[in-house]
Amino acid sequence: MTSTFGHIHSIQWLRGLAALMVVIHHLGLYLTEKNMPLFSFHAGAMGVDLFFVISGFIIVYVTRNHAGNWPDTQQYFRRRLARIFPMYWLITLLYLSFPQFVDVHQVGWEKIIRSMLLLPMYWLNNWVNPFVIQGWTLYYELFFYILFGLSLWAFKPGKATIAISVAFIFLIIAGWAKPIQNPFFSCYSSPLLLEFLLGNLIAHAYLSGIRLSQLQATGLIFFGILLLPLLKHGFVDPLPYTAMPPYVRVIAWGIPAALIIAGAIFLEHATQHKNIWRNKIAELYGNWSYSLYLVHYAVFVLASLPALIIWAKPERLHQAILAIIFLCIATLVAAACFRWVELPIQRRFR
Repeated sequence: MTSTFGHIHSIQWLRGLAALMVVIHHLGLYLTEKNMPLFSFHAGAMGVDLFFVISGFIIVYVTRNHAGNWPDTQQYFRRRLARIFPMYWLITLLYLSFPQFVDVHQVGWEKIIRSMLLLPMYWLNNWVNPFVIQGWTLYYELFFYILFGLSLWAFKPGKATIAISVAFIFLIIAGWAKPIQNPFFSCYSSPLLLEFLLGNLIAHAYLSGIRLSQLQATGLIFFGILLLPLLKHGFVDPLPYTAMPPYVRVIAWGIPAALIIAGAIFLEHATQHKNIWRNKIAELYGNWSYSLYLVHYAVFVLASLPALIIWAKPERLHQAILAIIFLCIATLVAAACFRWVELPIQRRFR
């Protein structure tokens, strides 16, 4: 994957936006947990839904020239696994190195291995996240990548989306009709999988030559944004966002995310002066988005240790200063991770 992502710069913008939404959301939660309720931004959790739809778009877009043979499929798997695991393993090892995150003497090797391999798990009959808490989303990403890769090989690129759509819908219906207390089944029958399919559909529409005018594409973006409060009022208000059922999340956040992403992609294509999309900061945040997504919470925890010694009971101004410092450190660490971990690996498997 190139930094400009096949020259669709809006995808880079949206990846950076999605990561920042999640980061700011988690920062608000973390500060509140530390008795510094500076702000809350629960809507930032929608960044995950943006990521899922973007992933669905990306996979169809980058495999548009896939030959459907086994060598191409092997290369696909190498690139996808290299995209997910090295950075994730690095952050997991960081978590295992500090008792503030994980007490390795308490969790046991089974949980460590399952977390490292992104295998969904129950612990004491409860669903648990991997050690890198936000890594729960990678359960779905990895499953989608594997199933799509197998579909490419078995059904060829043109029919892969049809095959994976049938598989996802079957799993979702099975999960609804007969719930089973199994971590794999519970995860891989989630309606959240539909968000990847929304991205697939956007990519097929784009690659088939469908185009919108600037007015139509802008309208699509605004319609997606306007849907957010309407759907929130109808589906989410009675619930805390953490208790939102997956099917509600797809309706309330997944569909608006898909409309915004589709509108941005078609708007970029309809824009005559495409240089306005070449924003260096947006490009960089798009590049750093995966590292930022994985590393930010660890930065908040570790950076707060000396900060809370200096300011044992931070006043509101100090809280705001800390929030800005935490965001800056997280960005710098993510940039370093991209430069010295992600980028060399991407070049190796390009």
